[in-house]
Amino acid sequence: MWDRHAIELPGNQSALVSALAAATPPSAPLIGLLVHGGALALGDAEAKLDAVLSAWYPGIGGSQAIVDVLLGNYNPAGKERTNTLNNFCIVM
Repeated sequence: MWDRHAIELPGNQSALVSALAAATPPSAPLIGLLVHGGALALGDAEAKLDAVLSAWYPGIGGSQAIVDVLLGNYNPAGKERTNTLNNFCIVM
């Protein structure tokens, strides 16, 4: 593993969210799934998503747990102990 030099979404993921938002009908929700181990700045992507599910590193049973949450079979009803930042300038 390596250290990140920025907290923004890596690579072209912000552009991917924009493309998905443009292609998704207004009646369908666009849900962002974050699998990560630290703070992320979603930037403009946050406004384009209807919901964000933060899975951190979910482990061996994580995929089934994520499916259960997305299908409404389980409500995690938890509160995240971290903040979602718009950009790195907020932390400085």
